[in-house]
Amino acid sequence: MAEIDVSTLSLQSNVYPVVNEVPYHDKAFISAIHDPELLQIFNNGFEGRYHLSPLQDEERKYAISCRFAESGDFPWGTIPTDAGERVVCKCENYGCSLFAECRPGVEASEAKEHGEALCITPLTETLPDEESIIPDIKAFNEAFYGNLEITPQTIEESQEGVTKDSCSGIDLEQDANNSGFDFDFDFDFDFDGSFQESETEQEATHDEDSSIPTLKEVNEGPDCDDPELTEEQLRVVALPADARAVVNAGPGTGKTFTLIEKIKYMLENQGVPSGNILVLCFSRAAVNVIEDRLSAAVGDGQLTVPWQSLDIRTFDKFATWILYSGAAMEPSSVPEPFLPDPEKISRLNYDQRILASKNLIANWHGLFDNVSHVFIDETQDLVSPRSDLVLAILNSLPEHCGFTLLGDSCQAIYDYGLYKNEKGKRVKKGATSSDMLSSIRGSFSPIELSLTVNQRTKGALPYSLEPLRTALLNEDLQAARNSIQVIVGLYKDNSEEMRDLEKETIEATATSGTLGILTRTNGEALYVSSLLRNKSVSHHLRQADRDDFVSRVIADVFYEYDSDSIDKQGFVSRAIEAGAGTEEECTEGWYELAEACRGKELGARYLVEDLLQSFMSNAKRSAFFTSVRDSSGITIGTIHSAKGREYDTVWLASEDLTKIAEKGDLDECKVAYVALSRPVNRLELKRFETANRLMGFGDQATGKRRHFCVPRNVTMGVSKARKKRVSNVEPINEIDIDFESFGSKSIIQSTLRELCEPGTPLSLKKNLAEKGNYPTYTICLDSDEEQRPLGLLKPSFAKGFAISMSAINGGKKRGHEAAEYTNDCPEAFDDLYVEEVVSCIGSVASAPEHAKRFGNQCIWYGLTVTGLAKANSRSY
Repeated sequence: MAEIDVSTLSLQSNVYPVVNEVPYHDKAFISAIHDPELLQIFNNGFEGRYHLSPLQDEERKYAISCRFAESGDFPWGTIPTDAGERVVCKCENYGCSLFAECRPGVEASEAKEHGEALCITPLTETLPDEESIIPDIKAFNEAFYGNLEITPQTIEESQEGVTKDSCSGIDLEQDANNSGFDFDFDFDFDFDGSFQESETEQEATHDEDSSIPTLKEVNEGPDCDDPELTEEQLRVVALPADARAVVNAGPGTGKTFTLIEKIKYMLENQGVPSGNILVLCFSRAAVNVIEDRLSAAVGDGQLTVPWQSLDIRTFDKFATWILYSGAAMEPSSVPEPFLPDPEKISRLNYDQRILASKNLIANWHGLFDNVSHVFIDETQDLVSPRSDLVLAILNSLPEHCGFTLLGDSCQAIYDYGLYKNEKGKRVKKGATSSDMLSSIRGSFSPIELSLTVNQRTKGALPYSLEPLRTALLNEDLQAARNSIQVIVGLYKDNSEEMRDLEKETIEATATSGTLGILTRTNGEALYVSSLLRNKSVSHHLRQADRDDFVSRVIADVFYEYDSDSIDKQGFVSRAIEAGAGTEEECTEGWYELAEACRGKELGARYLVEDLLQSFMSNAKRSAFFTSVRDSSGITIGTIHSAKGREYDTVWLASEDLTKIAEKGDLDECKVAYVALSRPVNRLELKRFETANRLMGFGDQATGKRRHFCVPRNVTMGVSKARKKRVSNVEPINEIDIDFESFGSKSIIQSTLRELCEPGTPLSLKKNLAEKGNYPTYTICLDSDEEQRPLGLLKPSFAKGFAISMSAINGGKKRGHEAAEYTNDCPEAFDDLYVEEVVSCIGSVASAPEHAKRFGNQCIWYGLTVTGLAKANSRSY
């Protein structure tokens, strides 16, 4: 770009010179944009590069969201006033139900002069075509972004720490044996009650408000939706706007419906401005539901006041917004030590943003002065750091501000994840949801209400969860156990052995709807997955405590790429060709990579070296990190991972429910409650018991957990007889795989690229090692009756096997004790499978011979494995 000002005349509402070589880094230029369509594009696709100003955000919301405007007509616009720029309405649709609210200064007589009221029906389409708003959008894109064509896109949110699909869910494995020892026996739980019980729920201390309208008055009013409000929901909806309440809502009781109806009631009946309401949700999907229903309520005549300024965000998006807003503030509003550096915000992961925003909120005086009410959804899942963020928000609210917290204490099953074993003791690291609610009760004495009527159940299940829920709410352990035992008894004679099921039977269940096979631990999930792999049943295994790897898409794009730099068009076209997704998805991925390399661009191009480096130095981003998915309709995972999800049919382990019913504590009974509330149409209990006993131990250095199996007839401890044998052991990808070994030969790279798919059978072959050292194992592809070497497992795998041997033979799994079992490592292992092909990225200094080099970075293909590797009996 020459050293002269360049005007963007093609953008009608923004005549402002670009003075920065990279236009989207020119904040002065961007701050002058007022075109509503372009602001919508920025809001959807470019948050993180530039944060819309409050004025721009208002322009975007009002211009885009009006359902009564004709196509291409944007009645809201910005005008200068003595008090500064304001967004006002110049609509001439005098028949609109919102006209008096949008144009309060226009008298009825003025409307009468225009004759009969116009009758414009709400538009059903969403946004007009870009070309109808900006005639030369292509020319603008080229001038503004070069080849970075602007397209509306949705930035996916994180799973917000717990599972909300958004998420993929969090699959935290709970130790079955909570005694503080490192070993656990996944099928022989020892429920010793060491979990900290939830705080006792306090009863409401507020008198009933006599001004609350009757159920009939609300349901017949203009803010009524279908279905009608129940008495319980009405109590929540009609509380005063400054009331502070905690709502305990069970599955299917209309929690989201109640939240939306309360928002409508506050806007319509209590006169709360929409811009004074903050709603925090866990997923973008929840945000969309609220926005869509409010928009539909306007179209149906149920809502007659503007709602567009309502601030509805996910926790992560709110944290990001707070940080960028704080970065633009003067030290007079926020103490300088707490002012964020805008250049560093994009490098923070979600938890880091949450913590940084919590600290900023606690020191930003007056931040919420104009807020009248705050909604917090899914409170039972709020553990540190999100529980800390919520407490910081609530403690910063002015006295006139109310709040409504909605959740289900009976599903609070994530608190245990904050407890860590340190030197044999269970130590809590952070605030649990119980801690948060206890603090809120102590500080605010909120009104406490409940939703109990399940309106979602189809009546197909032969049991009711009401007795179990009542027992959990009353913290009556024996009653909770009895309720679970009654349900188990209904299926006692129909429990089938999982390993005896035929492939056709399993797949037939999935053809009539989704099937969720839910286990108590990750080890059980791994075992069931291995069973299904042996039966050639396609499925998706949801595992926790496992790192994400870079998707193979990056290697597909760059491994045979010959240039040192690439632009958006080149990247997206190659990603689509590699099967990475739709054009929109691949474009979103490109923007995430470009954002991570901000400041290193060469016009519209980026060095491949810098793009690869971004995976090593920046916070992980969703688009190009692995997440195995399967379209078979069968999902295997823990009960924890299934929270917030529903399946048409659910299979549970009968032995798990039986053990909980016999000796589970209240936290275990809550897990059973979550499991039993996942099926929509059908529940089946299966027996997961195997010929071998499933065990596991944790590695304190890495925090990873390794599972292994021993014959069920083996007793633990020292024996004078011959050594007891381990039958299966789990390879841990992050610890055991030597990823550099995959790049040692070109034939391996082509084999990984062309022949390896998820589920492809693998085997392991032992390599020679010096005496006293743990051996490596070669990962082999089993095909056409031959074994093709692919890569290596490090000595850590053999050491894990030796530790398992030491444990079952009376040792304490210390390294020097395990070393004596080095020679017992089998010659071969079977029953291992490809989890997925991945991209391996590293520096040239450690690059394998056949990696593709770009400057100081290189890339090659690798793979991850799944399964319980079975010791080959002929070599053991």
